[in-house]
Amino acid sequence: MKILRNAAFAVIAAGGIASGAQALTLHPKAACSLGDVSGATACIGMVTNTGVKSSRSDTATAFNRNSFFSLSGWTQIDKLKGGASTGAKGILSAGYGSKQSGKFSFSAMAGYTYALAVKGGSGFSAYLLGTTAGSWSTVSLVTRNGKQPSLSRLSLYATKTPLTPVPVPASVLLLGSVLFGTVFVARRRAA
Repeated sequence: MKILRNAAFAVIAAGGIASGAQALTLHPKAACSLGDVSGATACIGMVTNTGVKSSRSDTATAFNRNSFFSLSGWTQIDKLKGGASTGAKGILSAGYGSKQSGKFSFSAMAGYTYALAVKGGSGFSAYLLGTTAGSWSTVSLVTRNGKQPSLSRLSLYATKTPLTPVPVPASVLLLGSVLFGTVFVARRRAA
C-alpha cells in the first residue's frame, strides 16, 4: 500500500495517510461515496488503523495530523455509539433504519465547518458535511472478512471555517482616486 502525506480529497484511491505516531491506511477494497452520507460534499475512506487501537482511529488527532479535507483545528464535538439516539453532549442525534444505516442531525453554529466520521468494523470513513441533517450508511466500510459492518460510532467534528478575503470593488478604488485627486487639486490651488 502507498502512504500519502497531507492527504485530503485524493485519498479515496487505495493508499494511506501517515503523520506522526498515528499511521492510518486506506483499505484497498473499500472507498467512500458521497451517497453514503446525504449532504456530504467530500469524503475520505475507508481509513483503517495501523499500529493504533481501533477505538482511537477516528480521533480529532487523526483528523488534524492528516489535514483531513485540507483543514486543521478539528475538534470532536460529539459522538454516539451504535444504537444510541443522542450523543454524549446532546449535539448529535441519530435514528436507525438498521444497524447499518439511519439518519443523523445536529445543531450547528455559524462560522464552523463540520465533518462526520462513520465507524464500523476496524475503520471509518470521514464526510465533509454541507448540511445539518441527513442519512448515513456503513455500505462503504468492510470488515476483515469483507462484509458490511454494523455501526460502531458516529463522531461529529468541527473546525472554524477559514475566512476568505473579500475583494474591493473597482468602484471603491475609483471613488478613492477621485477623492485623492480632488484634495490634491484643492491644495495646489491654495498654494
